[in-house]
Amino acid sequence: MGIDLKKNWSKVGIKTRVLESKGAWQNLLDVFDGKVDLAFTQADALALANVQYKKNTGKDLKDYIKIVSILHPEEIHILTNGKIRNFRELNGARVSCGPKNSGSCVTADFLAYAFNLKMKIVNASYKVKYKNVKK
Repeated sequence: MGIDLKKNWSKVGIKTRVLESKGAWQNLLDVFDGKVDLAFTQADALALANVQYKKNTGKDLKDYIKIVSILHPEEIHILTNGKIRNFRELNGARVSCGPKNSGSCVTADFLAYAFNLKMKIVNASYKVKYKNVKK
């Protein structure tokens, strides 16, 4: 998406640099810390950041970070090995969500917060998880 924006904006004279990031959470931190002017993140990442920011400062994050555009809704897929049959059974379960601070891990944290679940988060690269799938 960043590369597409850069191409389109360059046509009207807006110069942009696209930087690779470590994910949704890092993008929020980079905007908040002033390291970048614009970043992509997920709605749940922003909501979770706001909860934590309010808890720590008593202030609302929307006073510092502005949403420029909502791009599209995002689906969440929860896959299990068959032992877990419903969402509440994630309480106490080991949950792999990919690399730390990725959008999937932020979503897992948000769901745990929203539904008061205690999940054991396992972080690993997607390649490692895929190689370990039993056939």
